[in-house]
Amino acid sequence: LSAFAEIGLTASRIASAAAHLRRAREAIDADVAALIANGVELSPWGYGLAKVERFAAAPREVALRALSRLLEVVGGGDFPPRFEQIEAALDWLAAPQAKPKGRTLGGCRMARRDSASVLIAREEAALTKRNPVLKLKCGEIGTWDGRFEVALAGTSGEGTYEVRKLGTAGLKRLGPKARLPSVEPHRIAATAPVLWQGERLVAAPLAGLKPAEVGFSVRFNALARLTGG
Repeated sequence: LSAFAEIGLTASRIASAAAHLRRAREAIDADVAALIANGVELSPWGYGLAKVERFAAAPREVALRALSRLLEVVGGGDFPPRFEQIEAALDWLAAPQAKPKGRTLGGCRMARRDSASVLIAREEAALTKRNPVLKLKCGEIGTWDGRFEVALAGTSGEGTYEVRKLGTAGLKRLGPKARLPSVEPHRIAATAPVLWQGERLVAAPLAGLKPAEVGFSVRFNALARLTGG
């Protein structure tokens, strides 16, 4: 502190600068939250549709942070990808004519739907490699794949259940009457969490399969994580 004082950086000036930086960060965070709210259509199935025009028009720092948060949440990671990777991804997203039409980053798959929107969904290969399995008993809650809050209620179910991805096997068991996402229905549905007991598909609430024996709920936790709430 004495060395700082010699060049005019007193404790009060340092504290004042820190307060300025905090206010600047709060302002940026507010703009990031607004961009996510107005520029991203989130689905309970665990994906987002980013509006190209909104991200292209936003201040670069705001757009970078919003994209970083979105990739972190949809990819189920604890940390976002590296900054230079986010920059390259934003340049690609904000330019409708940019090729290729798809790319992967941070456990996510980014696919250009059209000139107006880009799909950001869980990458199947990354999910398979991670192979998340969450064991639950009635009355327990947990987090699956870092993306979904799951809860198992009821007392009639016996034994331990497992929360795993739906996958192709689960899709076959659901049959043609299953309720699937409107975007890339089979591909995205396969990455969603469902309840298994051994090889028996017990519950898939997002797809409309809700048995009487247990109450199984699934909630994409994007909103709380993206807004910091």
